[in-house]
Amino acid sequence: MLFEKWDEYFEKKKGILADHEAMILRKKPVLKENHVLEISVKNGVEINVFKKLEEEIVSYLRKELRNSKILISHVLAEKVEEENLYTDMDKFNDMAKRNPVLLKLKDRLGLDPDY
Repeated sequence: MLFEKWDEYFEKKKGILADHEAMILRKKPVLKENHVLEISVKNGVEINVFKKLEEEIVSYLRKELRNSKILISHVLAEKVEEENLYTDMDKFNDMAKRNPVLLKLKDRLGLDPDY
């Protein structure tokens, strides 16, 4: 029911919100202990946007769900660094990690990813 109300709020505000605000509301919160919803944000800009929306969202959810204990918090998401793939062999090995059948196909067809 909580997540349905979250989506309902987003649908009501979708045409009114700026793109960066809508981006925050598209994220699905995680329900933690003691009626706390947690939103993952990527950077300081998203934190500021979230803080602008927080009071209105909490008020809406509390009213709709008849639960005055609902709180929303944010957590800064960990940045995952991606490895840059420059050579064809690096690209092939990365794809083969995700799909090992490619190694068998490469051997069976006698292909060389560097060529």
